[in-house]
Amino acid sequence: MWIQSQNKKSILHVQQITVKGKYVEGVLGKGSFSEWSSTLGKYETAERAQEVVNHIFERLSSEAPDRPSYQMPEK
Repeated sequence: MWIQSQNKKSILHVQQITVKGKYVEGVLGKGSFSEWSSTLGKYETAERAQEVVNHIFERLSSEAPDRPSYQMPEK
């Protein structure tokens, strides 16, 4: 997936998106023992960062119906 960073200075092809505290991180690649990632955005709270990731998932689900997606239940 292509994502423009919060500061609009980069467009990154990410393999995975993760919340790390107040940060949304994008994994760009993985090696045998390492992982390359970049900060996509920093938010006021961890909750807001999670909302952004949830929004990305919703967009992926609605715009690519031919690609199955599933959200794990909380309980």
